Amino acid sequence: MVLTVFFLVLLAAVTIGHIIAVTREHRIRYFLKPLIVPSVIAIYLLQAQSLDVYLLLGLICGFFGDFLLMWKMRVPVLLAGMIFFLAGHVFYIAAFLSAPALSAAVPFWVYTILPVYAAFGIIYFLKVIRHIKASALKIPVIVYLVIILAMGFSGFLRFWTAGVCAAAFTFTGSILFILSDSIFAYHNFARKLKQGLAWVMATYVAAQLCIMAGFLPLFE
Repeated sequence: MVLTVFFLVLLAAVTIGHIIAVTREHRIRYFLKPLIVPSVIAIYLLQAQSLDVYLLLGLICGFFGDFLLMWKMRVPVLLAGMIFFLAGHVFYIAAFLSAPALSAAVPFWVYTILPVYAAFGIIYFLKVIRHIKASALKIPVIVYLVIILAMGFSGFLRFWTAGVCAAAFTFTGSILFILSDSIFAYHNFARKLKQGLAWVMATYVAAQLCIMAGFLPLFE
């Protein structure tokens, strides 16, 4: 328990420090950011009774995606970062949908919510795509958008396969991840937002922490 508290405090301190460093464009942000996801992983390893391999792989992909997206937004680096985060979302989907008898547990009416996710994706795509100048990024952005929305919907399905508290954490984390990536894309491709990167990191860290918490026995 002492180690868990240590890593929670470390995560809070590193996150706050990184957000402050981002707003001030201080170089220490390059040192702090790579500590965020490992702190989340450490908390999970200390608290989980049995490890969910898909969740762990998703977090590891997030670490590598974080590392790559610390640098200047050149197309090859951005694509590599997107690939790691996309893989992370695929692993999260696998973790969310791994419950036995999922199809029998989820009522049919739940799938009528899919158009809401699709509408958000279409509207956001139309808002952002026209601002993407590099043609090499357009198709990857479409694929990424589809996958992250699928991850968000998969997080919603956990309300029928996990405890309410665990599902609430997972679903909240998935929505925060969509929000974080939406701000990131708009900030980098459409229009620079005031404190945009700070909001990206605040929602991103909260997303990873919530998704991880949804798989802890404490909340199941």
